[in-house]
Formats: sequence, C-alpha cells, structure tokens
Amino acid sequence: MRKRYMKILLIVSISIFVIMMFAFCFTGYIASQPLKLKIDTIVFSWLQSMSSSLMTRFMSAITFFGSRYFLFPCYAVLVAYYLFIRKKLWFAVAFALTGFLGNQLLYLMQDVFERVRPADSLIGFINGFGYPSGHSFASFVFAGLLSFLVWQKHLQIKWKLICVITLFLIASIIAISRAYLHAHYPTDVLGGFYLSILWLIPCFWILYFVDKKIPDPFR
Repeated sequence: MRKRYMKILLIVSISIFVIMMFAFCFTGYIASQPLKLKIDTIVFSWLQSMSSSLMTRFMSAITFFGSRYFLFPCYAVLVAYYLFIRKKLWFAVAFALTGFLGNQLLYLMQDVFERVRPADSLIGFINGFGYPSGHSFASFVFAGLLSFLVWQKHLQIKWKLICVITLFLIASIIAISRAYLHAHYPTDVLGGFYLSILWLIPCFWILYFVDKKIPDPFR
C-alpha cells in the first residue's frame, strides 16, 4: 500500500514539475521581451487602487520577511536545531544546501532572462534583474520547507493544513508586496512562485530520503 502511495506521489510530483517548468519558461520568455505585458498593467492598476500611506508602510514592512536579512538567520537557527538538538547531521546539511543552492539557482535564472525592473520603485533603486522575483522565490521556498517539517510532525491533519495554508498566505503577501512596491513586475512574482515549486519538488524528495533512509553518525 505504501509503495503504491509513493508511486502515485512521484507521478503527481513529476506532472506538477513539468507544468511549472513550462509556466516558468513561457512566462520568462514573454517577460524578457521589450514589451509591456497586459497582465502586468492590469495588476499594477489593481494594486494602485488599494494604494495608501498605511498600505505602503505595511507592504514595506512585510517585504522585509522575504529578504536575506531575515531568512538567513532563520535558516541558521533551523540548521543548528537539527544539527545540535535533533542530532540529524545529514538532514541539517541537506536543509542548508536547499537554501544556499536555491539562491544560486535564482541568480542564474535572473542572469538568463535579464529582465529590467520597474523604474518607479517605491523603495528606491534596486540592483539586479527582475525575473524571477527573489523575495517571492525565497518566501515560497522557506514556506514550503517549513510546511515539509510541519507535515512530518505527529499532529492532527487539520492543524497541519492550517499551518501550511498560513505559511503560504504569508509567503503570498510577501510576494504581492514586491509588485505593490514596484520592486518587481507581477510576472516577476509569478516567476518566483513557479521557480520555487520547481526547486521544492526535488528538495522534498531529497529531504525525505535523507531523513528516512540515511543514518546519522550522531545516533
């Protein structure tokens, strides 16, 4: 029964991976063209309709939680927890590599598509290319990793679902803040989401394998 379940899960994972790969590449291709995309204009107009000084201050604050200044210490705490408290050396290493290599993948993709950011950012000049959004990617990756950890806990399914939904809602708000602040185009934010799913799928399988199959030397 378990083997059948894992086989179905693998098929679903591959299917989602292929869909996200197509969505990411297609969106990146059209976004890298020297044309204004209608979806970007529509979403910018919608966000502009909600604009206020209070909303701008909120978005400026929430966007910090998708930055490396917040996420790097979070990764460090989790890696230290699994390394020194749970005594799971290989899981801690795999977790750290997920975050580090994910960032390298992000920078690589930004250099590939070379999309210029919006010129009217509300938070001043920002270096680097826009597609995919780094804050969007990093937020969804971290939310996904926390969801993976929550799902391994012995909790009732409803509490697991509540935690997972909450984490992805927070990541979504962080991603939206990047478009609201004109730090990225809305399609950049979509690209960050697509890339996060592409990265999380193999990482979930690796973390599962490491956690269940590879013995730690501390044990």
